[in-house]
Amino acid sequence: MTVPQFAQLFAQRPTARHTIIESNDPVVVNDRFASEFTAHQLEVTRVPRRFKTVAQMVRIGGATLYRVSSAADIRITASPMYDRFVFYVPVNGNIQISRKSGSIDVVPGQIGIANPSEPFSLSKFDNCSLIALKVSRDAIEREAESMFASTGIPLAFDANRPISAQECPLFLRLLDMIHADLVLPDDRLSNASCSEPTEALLIRLLLRELPNNQAAHPCPTEQTAGSGPVPYYVRRVEQLMANDARRNLSMDELVAVAGVSARTLYAGFRQYRGVSPMRRLREVRLANVRADLAAIGSGEAPRRTVTEVASDWGFNHMGDFSSAYRERFGEAPSKTLKPRT
Repeated sequence: MTVPQFAQLFAQRPTARHTIIESNDPVVVNDRFASEFTAHQLEVTRVPRRFKTVAQMVRIGGATLYRVSSAADIRITASPMYDRFVFYVPVNGNIQISRKSGSIDVVPGQIGIANPSEPFSLSKFDNCSLIALKVSRDAIEREAESMFASTGIPLAFDANRPISAQECPLFLRLLDMIHADLVLPDDRLSNASCSEPTEALLIRLLLRELPNNQAAHPCPTEQTAGSGPVPYYVRRVEQLMANDARRNLSMDELVAVAGVSARTLYAGFRQYRGVSPMRRLREVRLANVRADLAAIGSGEAPRRTVTEVASDWGFNHMGDFSSAYRERFGEAPSKTLKPRT
């Protein structure tokens, strides 16, 4: 993915339905960006003629892509964003991201990253236009859990240097396709039928292509899971899952029931089940949802909606549930629910 492709789309006028900011007032811009990201202070450091900022937004499942243009040089000092990652892609001009560990300059053809839980400042210069991608920390960490073995440390991307476009070509290509929704007459990837699968692919590409502290520890597959007698603590936790999958079971509770350390429990599930304990719990819940939906579809159980059944088994985020269900069973939950003829 080359920067000119982003620039070509920036040259096209976005549709009005996606515009969230068009203002000459720094206070208005500051307040709106704070509501979209985190509490921060915007400072105008240079105004060539007049201050004007324009921004558009498109949602892809739980992720959000922003397109921002401002003629002024500005500095944004931000509080930690505990629940999200943000990825910045300048299209023209340049940005500087500063944190306690130092500052990095990011130019077109590169990506700058803001990890959760770390205060930072973002400065933009030279009539900079940029794309910002905001992704839920929970969504990324859930996917990372299925892709990588547990390291016992929070997921973090390499924010100490700019990431080059050559390191993440597929991620940038998908980002460009999502960005196109801002200028097209109708939504393509951000429409109801495409947004959730697109978000899932986006997150997987982030984890595959952008350097992070988990990628060196791939998760073993089901096919490589160990054989032999399953440890008592794995069987004990699986019994709890079978009996109480509807409850909001936490990792702390699973560890308490197992009677071993969290590290030992993780290792046991990885070796004998090929997944983490929480991933195994999700599989149990998905299987129960499928059984209930099939019973309803065959007329053996009273009618309920997919949302009602999924919520009953502990799924509160329907987008994540639908993606996981399709991945596990190869069909939408609504198809399983459809009455059999």
